[in-house]
Amino acid sequence: MSEQDQSLEIRIRLDGAHVAKVEVHSRRPLEYAQILMGRSPEEAIRLIEKFFPLTRAAHLHAAVQALEEASGIHAPAHHAKARTLLVHLENIAEPAERLSQDWAQTLGRSLPEGDWQRLKEQARKALYPTGEPFSLTLRHVQPEPEAFARIVQAAELGLTDLLGLDPSTWASQTPEVLAVWLEDSKSLAAQYFRWLGQLPDLVEVPIEPLEWHSTQNWNQFFTDLLAAELIYLPEWAGQCRQTGAYARQARSLMLKDFKSTNPLKRHCLAQLLDLCFQFRALKKGLEIPVTSPGSPKHAGLGLAQTEGSRGRIVHRIELERGLVKRYQIQAPTEWNFHPQGLYASTLRGAPAEKIAVLAQHWAKLVDPFVLPKFQIR
Repeated sequence: MSEQDQSLEIRIRLDGAHVAKVEVHSRRPLEYAQILMGRSPEEAIRLIEKFFPLTRAAHLHAAVQALEEASGIHAPAHHAKARTLLVHLENIAEPAERLSQDWAQTLGRSLPEGDWQRLKEQARKALYPTGEPFSLTLRHVQPEPEAFARIVQAAELGLTDLLGLDPSTWASQTPEVLAVWLEDSKSLAAQYFRWLGQLPDLVEVPIEPLEWHSTQNWNQFFTDLLAAELIYLPEWAGQCRQTGAYARQARSLMLKDFKSTNPLKRHCLAQLLDLCFQFRALKKGLEIPVTSPGSPKHAGLGLAQTEGSRGRIVHRIELERGLVKRYQIQAPTEWNFHPQGLYASTLRGAPAEKIAVLAQHWAKLVDPFVLPKFQIR
């Protein structure tokens, strides 16, 4: 996978032996609203697909749900289930491939086998043999359960290669068994975890996870007088939040029982745990439970949120005479790389020793896809 988010510049200022200041400058293309204005819903979907080469299925899932709600379309349950499965597979495939490549390069190991991109394409064909999953033109589709079952098996083998254990077994380890795995496993994941011990420890800064808020609350967020500013520098109840793998797994027993308070190790563990969590959902196949969006609350208005691998994605759309009047997107990077957010707050006060390597690996553990430009002085 070659795609990475190169839109961030991080400026680190040192004061003797510690980091005195961390500034985050974003060049992320947040001008989507202007580009999408006046477009038809079908055009909007095609553009969303181009805008987001990463977490594409998650963004399309949110976009289509919001557009369906705004257009008064009620998607059958099998579409909701199939689309949700594509998001779960994407939430496995993209970070698993990116982390594997980065960790293998760090450790000087050969790249692990596996073609996650091809697996995503095969899943799309298995669930939608004759149609497009993210389309407002809903046709009856006949998924191929046996083909999808083979994809689940291939995903399990890919994760087993990364973890050294199958994902179900890995996620159910007791603290004692996990400690042995961390110490002795020859898997790529365990070796990288041990490599992190070479870096100076960071001190965890408490940044609350972004909760799953109601549509009403999100509509208030997007219609706030400062909505344009909040999309760039988001806050909830006056506080920055974090979203992504760690936020999803923060309450898990494994993280609660894990003794280390070093954010590097805790976020590494959360990334692995989240891959297993996504796989557990993927294994349910078309039996996966989904929540019905219900009837549209306001004609011409739609809002949907979904969990992508990088964190919470929210799309809000207003239609007028069948065309986009307003399109707003809240993406996870603006939370995690907020000037007062998880990444910057944790790095402030960190030891200056190995700061270039430390800053890079901390960024990748917060979001495996960022490729910031660093300026350190």
